[in-house]
Amino acid sequence: MKPCSNTDAMIGDYIEGHFTNNFSDSLAETEGLETVSYLSELPNGLLGWYPFEAGGRILQIGSWFGVYGEMLAGRCRELTILEADPYRAYMTDKRLKAFPNIRVFPTDAVAYCKNCSEKFHYVIFIVDETIERIPDADSYRKVLNAAKQVLSPEGKLLFALPNRLGVKYLCGVPDPKTHISFDGITENNSELYRFDREELLQFIKGLGFFYVKMYYPMPDFSHPQVIYTDEFRPDSSIQERLHIYTNHKTKRFLDEWILLEKFARNDVMHCFTNLFLVEAGNTPCSQVIYSALSAERDRSRAFATNIYNNGIVEKVPFYPEGKGGIRKLLEHTRELSARGIPVLKMQEKEGKAVMKRVFSPSLSAYLKDTVKKDANAFIECIDKLRGYIWDSSEHLPEAENVMRDLAPGEDWGVILKKAYLEMIPVNSFCDNGHILFYDQEFTKENCPANYVLFRALRDIYGFSPEIDKIVSLDFMKERYGLVSTWEFYAQEEENFQRELRQRNRYTGFFQWIRHLFGTVQENRNQISLPENFRKSDCFNVISTLDARRIILFGSGKLAECYLDKYGKNYPPNFLADNNPNQWGKEKNGIAIKNPEVITRLMPGTYRVIIAIKNYEPIAEQLEQMGIMEDSYRIFIPEIDALLDAKIHDAYADGKYHIGYRTGMFDSFYMEDIRQLRTCKSRSHYLIVGVLTDELILQTEGKKPEHSLNERMEMVRQCRYVDRVIPVDSGNYDPINAWKEFRYGCLFECRENKSSSSLTWLTRKLNTLGSTVEFL
Repeated sequence: MKPCSNTDAMIGDYIEGHFTNNFSDSLAETEGLETVSYLSELPNGLLGWYPFEAGGRILQIGSWFGVYGEMLAGRCRELTILEADPYRAYMTDKRLKAFPNIRVFPTDAVAYCKNCSEKFHYVIFIVDETIERIPDADSYRKVLNAAKQVLSPEGKLLFALPNRLGVKYLCGVPDPKTHISFDGITENNSELYRFDREELLQFIKGLGFFYVKMYYPMPDFSHPQVIYTDEFRPDSSIQERLHIYTNHKTKRFLDEWILLEKFARNDVMHCFTNLFLVEAGNTPCSQVIYSALSAERDRSRAFATNIYNNGIVEKVPFYPEGKGGIRKLLEHTRELSARGIPVLKMQEKEGKAVMKRVFSPSLSAYLKDTVKKDANAFIECIDKLRGYIWDSSEHLPEAENVMRDLAPGEDWGVILKKAYLEMIPVNSFCDNGHILFYDQEFTKENCPANYVLFRALRDIYGFSPEIDKIVSLDFMKERYGLVSTWEFYAQEEENFQRELRQRNRYTGFFQWIRHLFGTVQENRNQISLPENFRKSDCFNVISTLDARRIILFGSGKLAECYLDKYGKNYPPNFLADNNPNQWGKEKNGIAIKNPEVITRLMPGTYRVIIAIKNYEPIAEQLEQMGIMEDSYRIFIPEIDALLDAKIHDAYADGKYHIGYRTGMFDSFYMEDIRQLRTCKSRSHYLIVGVLTDELILQTEGKKPEHSLNERMEMVRQCRYVDRVIPVDSGNYDPINAWKEFRYGCLFECRENKSSSSLTWLTRKLNTLGSTVEFL
């Protein structure tokens, strides 16, 4: 019994090392999305909202290593899991052994259903695209027809699978089986067949189900955050509801987050969602038409907010621990109502919060639309929101302020005995300027009222940055007295979000949640080039800057050099420095701050420029902070001065104009000839550098057997070489050689590939339009 992949082996090791179904420690230390998919509670959003009948029996086809097991077991009388892969079946059984109403069988679904005399109220089939081999529609048909035979007359099939036209695939994410971008969109070259929406509908109806309903979980299997349906399709506010995680960064040619909004605005998102969930049966499907999910929160705060087609809305806990949170929500609603704040009424029913559906637009949508027509009306609406926040609770003296230690002596304004943190546009409706709050779940005692207003403005301008061009955020900060405290509120908000979304637990996952901005443009610029010619622009500090703010890391001589050259046109917002003695000081009138401040900024809205000679540890530090290469650049004056000479050295035939290779060539073997033949096959003109006797003695500690002239003549006799040059200390540095020859590719030995210095050299050459290939 062996795992079928390295990923399966890794997941199995985690399960073996835990005695319970809690993998918090493993999730905190890993950066792999696969770990989140199989071990965390995030995927429970896919089914946690569904109104399973209490006392039902569930058959699940495919185990997913038991990731849905505990949640489903709490919703039914008995859960039976079928897993054809023996290793996954064993590990799933081991993981879920503490739950007496779960059975795991290491068997094929078709064979099991054929011999099964039991009937199930629900059959769940969630296609795992990393392991399933279902090459065509007929293969799906065999499984689902078998499942249909064990469904009770009133039973439901829940079938989840990837969309052939999923937006992530359109953006360039590779096919999970072939690992090729755009593969499987127009044809099926994979071991896993994918349907488009219309094809899937016809396929399901062909199975003979009387009722069929489509759900559109977004954005993906790993972390569903919202469920749409044909009765409730996404609109332009979709970006406020979703955090998109962007793996396969170098393969993406479109930004999924931006494309989602455009698809939603044109009412076609249901055709391009990454994932379909189908409900099918011979009795009417569920009445749920929309669900907002919060599976990333701890169990007491993990809810699904369901909208039903009868005009009722329910807030449903994923886990029993959430019932206390429901009671707290109802308590907050009563408190606000008692103070005259317009808040949506709700009541408790069977552990759920129940309320009526409101058809007015969200305050976010209202403000976004209003500001385009009347800036004054936009400001007046924010004034009204501020007034409600001020009136929401009793006021306390400044001495009671829970944040006062962040900045002693600062003017924090009104202090609320209990601040309702969700009095923000995304948790409000607005009809003709009349605001109605809902879902006031979170509070903070002895808190400045301006913190709630900060959260409101941060959301408004974060989700709709175009508003800043009409009514600037700086103007609003000044208007409401937020200029001096904004940074402290940002720090408090980061702490709040870290706790709320369990970012310490999901450290590896949340580092992927960022936008791509200039990265996709760089990828598009090279879409026609061979994969080994794709470039990094790590040392070009101002390319594809877009509207991002600049943070300069360093406050020494290189920082001065940057400010002299770019400070006027590309001024930094602030300088970051690891030396605590520099914090609070200024350089050229620009504040120097703790680098941790960068983590409080909204991902994708800034670029860090490293202006330190020893830049490698700083780059590593930034990546440990979750700031990856698409958000930082490195300023080296010597490289920066060469950018005007940047080359675009790729012909349509994929060859480089000039290739460059160096070596001692003290003994000229057949392997040397093969390597030079490879270099020439990739280059129109090949230059070979032969190290001088003095340089070999200096680098190797010994003299060569043959003289420089003899070694150069041996290389010159090779028919693959166009030019031979001596290499001494003056041109040994590949950058110095590039200045002289403008080569398109440096050919290196494969054993050097993992070298850190060669990694950075590759990035430097990439910035200059060249690259490195390994022989």
